[in-house]
Order: sequence, then C-alpha cells, then structure tokens
Amino acid sequence: MKRRTKHGIITALVLILLFSPSGCSSRKLEYHGNLGYDLSNIDYEEVVFNIYHTNTEQHTCEKLTEFLCSPEKGHYADIRLEGSENRITAIVEDNYVAEENDIETFYTEDINSYEFAINGFQGTLNGFQTFEIEDTAEEQYYRLYPVTNDSGISYSRDLSLNTPYDEEEVNLDNILITMTIE
Repeated sequence: MKRRTKHGIITALVLILLFSPSGCSSRKLEYHGNLGYDLSNIDYEEVVFNIYHTNTEQHTCEKLTEFLCSPEKGHYADIRLEGSENRITAIVEDNYVAEENDIETFYTEDINSYEFAINGFQGTLNGFQTFEIEDTAEEQYYRLYPVTNDSGISYSRDLSLNTPYDEEEVNLDNILITMTIE
C-alpha cells in the first residue's frame, strides 16, 4: 500500500510539473498598434528604454540615453522617433484607450524626449524593424531605425550591441532601441 501511494505521489508531481508554467520560461508580450506592448499581465516596477546609435568609426552601438517609465494599469509605454534636417528626436509616450458609448478614443501623452544630431540627414525616417518582446528582465531589442537619405531602408540580421555593425556604412546611422522590464 505504501508503494502505491509513493508511486501516485510521484506521478502527480510529474503531471503538475509538466502542465504548470515554468518559472524559467518567458512568454511573448502582445503589441497593440498605436499603443505599445501590453504589460497588464506581467509583474514589473518600471520599463527602461535604452537608445543606442552606431558609432561611425568603430561601427559598434553606443548608448546615447535611457528613459525610465512606469505605465499605470491600462496604459502602454511606447517610443517613437521623429526626424528633421540633421536631427532626430526620440519621444517616450504614455498611451491609453478610453471607451464611451461604443466609441474608442486613443490618447497619447509625451513623457520625455531626447534630441541628437546626425549630420547630413535630410529628415525623413523611412521605416523601422520591430522585435518581439518577452516577459523577461533581460535587455531586449525593441526597435531598429536605419537612418538614411535613400527611399528604402537596409539593415543586417547580425545585430549585436557588442560587435561591429553596418561596417559597409550603408546607412548614415542606425538607431537601436532596447527595452528592459524591471
């Protein structure tokens, strides 16, 4: 009888471990257009956006600045870049939706900004690459903006903060935004 009970307990533990969420795994967060990533189902105190650019001499990513924000429940933190002649401005947003009488209204409040120079830039950002964000405390790629005066964009798949990037100088600069969930 003791042997069957022991076997039953072991079987139950194995089943529980198989079907319960693992503390080591992370899950992908959902991105909502015009709002940002949904943080409502995860535990966090603040979100950190880091802004890097490609150093044109070493072709490595150099940190320009960081933004700290703590969106309240139901709000979304996002970041956008705006270009003008020889300049780029990074803007952190607090976004939310209000619903009244079956009408949804989207609101955006600019929280903070950082402006920097890119000599020779004509002012139009033609696109960007967005990366998937997971529920993890590690620094993750959020968005990559190749800065160019061409009508298209070009970026390499071999993106790294620690190794040379864009060595052929395809772009005037590359703005990489990373995100850390703390």
